[in-house]
Amino acid sequence: MLIRVISGLVGIGLAVLVIGYGDILYLLAISFLTVVGLMEFYKMVRAKGLKPFVGTGVLSGLILIFLTYFNNNSGFSSEYVIPGIVLALFLIFSVQLFKNGTDNSIINVGVTCFGVIYVAGLMVHFILLRNLENTILPGKYAVWLALACTWAADSCAYFVGRSLGSKPLAAKISPKKTLEGFLGGIFGSGLAGILFGVIVGINISKILIIAIAIGFVGQIGDLFESSLKRDAGVKDSGNIIPGHGGILDRFDSALFTLPLTFYLIALLF
Repeated sequence: MLIRVISGLVGIGLAVLVIGYGDILYLLAISFLTVVGLMEFYKMVRAKGLKPFVGTGVLSGLILIFLTYFNNNSGFSSEYVIPGIVLALFLIFSVQLFKNGTDNSIINVGVTCFGVIYVAGLMVHFILLRNLENTILPGKYAVWLALACTWAADSCAYFVGRSLGSKPLAAKISPKKTLEGFLGGIFGSGLAGILFGVIVGINISKILIIAIAIGFVGQIGDLFESSLKRDAGVKDSGNIIPGHGGILDRFDSALFTLPLTFYLIALLF
């Protein structure tokens, strides 16, 4: 627990620096999370005996991150670039299929593409949310709202589940998660949202809607990744973060809550 707390505090410190600074540092940080997250996902896939195209998947994920960043930051137009990149990636896929043969080719291509969608496709919302031009809830505050509520939900779900949990939530996916913990997570996220609204001075009712939604959807994201790990027969997606496991273990909820926050802000503000 001590190692978990220390690494968590270090992670929060780094997050404050990176989110506050933004720009190229933020791009590099999100690129790093994307690459490691994809590597962890493909490692789980390999544990199932499949052969994803790791290089192509990681390259595709980075291209998606960089295109989003430059299109969102500098007026860079991807109108003609994206079709060319898609064509190039299809050619790379074809070469790898020729090299590896046709055994399980449909499945291998499928899991490779799914990894890009699951990790990079959701991770790009870190960039979209950070660069959100909203007069009421601008970029870096929007990111902090999403992360604060997500982390509050994770922590409250854990402690409430340990102390009061008795009714299994999804026993086949994650036996230790309970209904009480799930409700505690929603409460914790809502409380974090209220505190955020008071500190920043934003309409509490709208923030509370977002916070409650984050508390619900974030735990779905946690269960989703747990189902992948259980199917692959692994306890953690990786071990890069002491006491927390891998990038996907730490950001499984955020991968779901960042997109949710982005679209809810667009809807409510």
